[in-house]
Amino acid sequence: MKKWIWIVIAIVIGASVGGYAYARHSQNENIYAQAMKRGRLQISNKNYTAAETSFTNALKRKPNDEQANKVLNQTQSF
Repeated sequence: MKKWIWIVIAIVIGASVGGYAYARHSQNENIYAQAMKRGRLQISNKNYTAAETSFTNALKRKPNDEQANKVLNQTQSF
């Protein structure tokens, strides 16, 4: 009987950790997408300093992201 209890506990813990990891990943993706969208909007408004800040924030969520690095480098050249 004890074996079943430990199996159930392990499954509950595994599901909890997996659920937390998925929620965290989803939250990071949303924050990244919002920062990229905000940065592009700032570029269209010719507010390059705010755009640079937005792209930097996007890179905090997805370090080494090609797209964010590309637009950040372009923004910094203005």
